[in-house]
Amino acid sequence: MPGKKRAVLQSSSTYKVKVFCFSKQYDTSRKTGPIPRSGHRIVCNDRSMFAIGGYNPNVPLRNLDNSERRQSVHTVFQEIWRFDFDTKTWMKLESRNMTGELASCGTAISGNLLFLHGGTSYPFGQEINEDVFVCNLFTSDSIIEFKQIDIVGSTKPPKQYGQSIVVKGGYLYTVGGTDGHNYSMDVYRLNLRTRKWEKLTKSDGEEPRSRYRHEVVVYKDFLVVLGGGTSEIAFDFKKLPAFNVKSERWEILETQGDELLHDLLPEGRRCHVCVQDPHDAAIVFINGGINEDRPFNDTWRLNLRTLTWTEMPNMSLPYGIFFHTAAATPEGKMVIYGGVIARSADPTRTSDVYTSWITVPKLKHACWEALMHYVNNGKIVIPDNIKKLGLPPQYEHRLKQCL
Repeated sequence: MPGKKRAVLQSSSTYKVKVFCFSKQYDTSRKTGPIPRSGHRIVCNDRSMFAIGGYNPNVPLRNLDNSERRQSVHTVFQEIWRFDFDTKTWMKLESRNMTGELASCGTAISGNLLFLHGGTSYPFGQEINEDVFVCNLFTSDSIIEFKQIDIVGSTKPPKQYGQSIVVKGGYLYTVGGTDGHNYSMDVYRLNLRTRKWEKLTKSDGEEPRSRYRHEVVVYKDFLVVLGGGTSEIAFDFKKLPAFNVKSERWEILETQGDELLHDLLPEGRRCHVCVQDPHDAAIVFINGGINEDRPFNDTWRLNLRTLTWTEMPNMSLPYGIFFHTAAATPEGKMVIYGGVIARSADPTRTSDVYTSWITVPKLKHACWEALMHYVNNGKIVIPDNIKKLGLPPQYEHRLKQCL
């Protein structure tokens, strides 16, 4: 009708659902978001990625007039940023009561709650966080307030960083880590109700080799450890250490390689990333990492039911990368952010954001992604009365927040 605005699809490249294929959502060259970093952590909900901490050795000092000096400083970032998947934009959040040891810390998310444990400042290992902090990510759009959990009793894990933490059944588990000199493979469990730590592993000679910058996933009664290493060695993926939380004993899960590649396995590595399919806990993806001086750009899928590995060639990144971080959205999208890029003899840090569906999305999620694709590219004119689009209420509200 004359005088009325309506949604109009203009000429544009056609949106396509891409599964098992990374696409770049944010490029470091835009310089509108966080300073490039490594050793940080991320968690995700359906709309946003939250980036916690990280490190960069080359942050320029600034004069009072905001001009850059030539010298730079090693910086561990005491901050949280939020990346909006819909608008592809960053926002720095106000963080309160946040620890400063945020390089190679451990994070875990349970519902709306983010748990943070471990981590180091710079110089690495000089100051290490031994406490557990928790915050609700969704109480405010712009403020994140942490609270330290008051531990009951004297038992607690040693001060470490590079450990992996997970939350399962009312407990927070921490596995492995380093103090900068010594490495461990101890498993501690924090009862989130009683606030008491207990050490589950016993020094009986059956524990796997000590390590840091490994990954841990929960599958049935097991904490399955993937890779990791020390400053001198990286561990392989043939025999996976798995801690049984019921028997409180270590077991070994022996895996098989990719049948199509003559039983090839992913090469051993540390400082890689790992996510679990949110709809199927048996399916795990790893990406990147480093072994000695060799960085990786590959992605592999592990099926914990069959204990078989499959290489995912379409999910390789354009560069080798390590000390990056990854998480999965509730809908089933793998998100990778930041890290150290090894394009040359002089590695650099990045703020690139990549995403890939790791499961076929529901139709409503694909339709929403298509709508935002055209909105962000200026190919759809949104009417003043959004209700005319006929969107479900939750998406109508979400679209209003994007405009």
